[in-house]
Amino acid sequence: MPLSFLSSASWHNEPTRWTYHPHALSLVAEPKSDFWRETDHGSHPDSGHFFAVPCQGDFAAIAEFTGQYDVLYDQVGLMLRVDRTHWVKCGVEYFDRATNYTTVVTQGSSDWSAVPCPTLSGPQAVRLVRKGNIIYTHYKDRSGSWRLMRLANFEAPEEVLIGPMACSPLRDISELKGFQCSFSHFSITDAPDDPLHDR
Repeated sequence: MPLSFLSSASWHNEPTRWTYHPHALSLVAEPKSDFWRETDHGSHPDSGHFFAVPCQGDFAAIAEFTGQYDVLYDQVGLMLRVDRTHWVKCGVEYFDRATNYTTVVTQGSSDWSAVPCPTLSGPQAVRLVRKGNIIYTHYKDRSGSWRLMRLANFEAPEEVLIGPMACSPLRDISELKGFQCSFSHFSITDAPDDPLHDR
């Protein structure tokens, strides 16, 4: 089943509106929800939504999702988390009126990298691979190949948390519609032998 790995998942910041069954996880990200640490504007919100399962050692996690992106920084994808100061998130984020594949690596403070893809629509997929102290993030292109977004050093304990993530940092609390997103696939497999070149 596409989402069977989430049958034992638990929320970090459970959204008010969400549903889960083996073929879909749908949620509405709360206004002002975000994961970020200090860089640029000095804030450190830890209010984003993260549906987490524990995972040990090396692995590859894949998520497929859709989002109704229309407000700056609307975002949905995957998160690997140790604690509030050590985590990685990757996915699609709305920035400068365009969709972008993005990765944020946080080790005390956050950084941000983006691959502009302004015409994204429909389901998108990202992959996060952990190999020792290295994290690789990829997005799936239109041909079905994995394209590298980021390679980063990330020291973490043997067991971490991994799962779907969504945020909507700049939506106003009066916007009842909210940022709507859904996941149709989440899986955890063995890490590929060569994540840098695995397509």
